[in-house]
Amino acid sequence: MPSLPSTGGGASSSPLSGAASSGAEKLTRKITDGYTEFVKGFGAGGVAVVDPAALAAPSEAPPVVIEEVLADGQALEHAAGGQALTLPAGLRRLEVRYAALAFRSPEQAHFAGQLEGFDPAPVDLGHARSVTYTNLGPGFYRLALAAATEGGPLPPPGELLRFRLRPRFYQTPWFLGLAALSVLLAGLGFYRLRLAALTARYEAVLAERTRIARELHDTLAQDLTAALLHLRRTQAESGRGAPSLASALDSCRGLVEASLAAARRSVASLRQPLERQAGLHQSLEKLAEEARRTTSAEVVLEVATQAPSLAPEVEENLLAIAHEALVNAVRHAAAGRIRLVLGNGDQRLRLAVEDDGLGFEPAQAGENGHYGLLGMRERAAAIGAEVAIDSHTGAGTRVEITLARPRLWSRR
Repeated sequence: MPSLPSTGGGASSSPLSGAASSGAEKLTRKITDGYTEFVKGFGAGGVAVVDPAALAAPSEAPPVVIEEVLADGQALEHAAGGQALTLPAGLRRLEVRYAALAFRSPEQAHFAGQLEGFDPAPVDLGHARSVTYTNLGPGFYRLALAAATEGGPLPPPGELLRFRLRPRFYQTPWFLGLAALSVLLAGLGFYRLRLAALTARYEAVLAERTRIARELHDTLAQDLTAALLHLRRTQAESGRGAPSLASALDSCRGLVEASLAAARRSVASLRQPLERQAGLHQSLEKLAEEARRTTSAEVVLEVATQAPSLAPEVEENLLAIAHEALVNAVRHAAAGRIRLVLGNGDQRLRLAVEDDGLGFEPAQAGENGHYGLLGMRERAAAIGAEVAIDSHTGAGTRVEITLARPRLWSRR
């Protein structure tokens, strides 16, 4: 026990001597200058005077103990230095109540604390007997506390409580990974949709350009080629003074007019749907009549059965394929007879153009800038038809188109 500085005095010199002589065991009195007198005993008449300011401060800080842990107002079981507490997910408020084991003025104890994982440095808690944390994130925490009495040093906080706060389901690593994967897949899906849209747009533009190229080849190029043949024949006959000059020039004029009309139709088709044709039979008859005016070969149209009513795009592509095959026969076959055959049976529509001319090798088609056969195949594929080309050098040529998709027939 620390010693107390004191001054001695007799009974006669102390105002308390009367009290001592009356039999009191202990009696104190505060003197006006801050000292305190203690009666030391009975008849001996001794008095001790103590200076409180001269009392030595305690050399060690008092220990701190946790009295109670409250999670959202509910008390939790805990043990000092034991296993870490596991707190439920979604905890909003954590309160820790503590006290200092000091026998000298415990109400004046001074505290400091740090929640590792939340506080970057120790926090001065003053004389508070509890600390509260709100909206903590999931993870592991360590609470350290320290105390000091008045005038004593405040040591570094020491660990008193460990706990783990469980995460919500959307705070778990697997959920965050799944969310990141979902965002990645969504981005990939958006990219693929965007790529598909751009590809579709590009294919639409390419298909339109291909269609225009076919139109130019199957109308303007072929008709102008026929007009050129007329002009060549006219030139040859004019040198001999042939009387058919006026008729040949009239045919050339008709072809040029037809080419102009076809060009106008091609431009108009880019802006609005094509007008309805007169019918497949009548259109084939018109093609045969035009061919008769440009060749000396016999051109025959044979219709086995009445053709079904066709959708506009189907009829247009069939006529374009027949026109291409007919023009090729007139230009290249040197044929004596050309036949156009139209038949319908077994839910199949067949259209054939055949000649008895020079023939050719289909494998060599497309060379030297001639794309007629390629255009025929593209048009057939556009309507779900098939094109069969049977030709050999010196054996004539047969081009047959077979349409076996009734659902594309009538759209009237």
